[in-house]
Amino acid sequence: TTASSTTPPPAASSPSPACVSCSSFAAFHANTAETALLYATAPQFTRPEDAPCHYPARIEDPGELRPENAPATYAWASQDISPHGVMGDATVATAEKGRKWLEVATAGYIAGLTEHAASL
Repeated sequence: TTASSTTPPPAASSPSPACVSCSSFAAFHANTAETALLYATAPQFTRPEDAPCHYPARIEDPGELRPENAPATYAWASQDISPHGVMGDATVATAEKGRKWLEVATAGYIAGLTEHAASL
């Protein structure tokens, strides 16, 4: 088994202390990045006041399942390590971050397509 860290949603302006210590841009799923993208593109389907922070483990924790940046040990499904599917910190996501990440990703995608087209 792995250690688990679940905290109630904090105020929208500051993440919980448990999440600050292991906060990450991406984590696994339903994290800061993915949540921010939804806030920016489909806010009508979101409930920011219910945003959780949940990290399934830290690299130094015992067990076989590991968080990001650790070597993979075996395949798993979200429900194996997170009771609600969140594996990251959605509490620090904002629509502004989502819009910025969309802008940067779009610019990178366009640059890649342009470079590829020029090589044809």
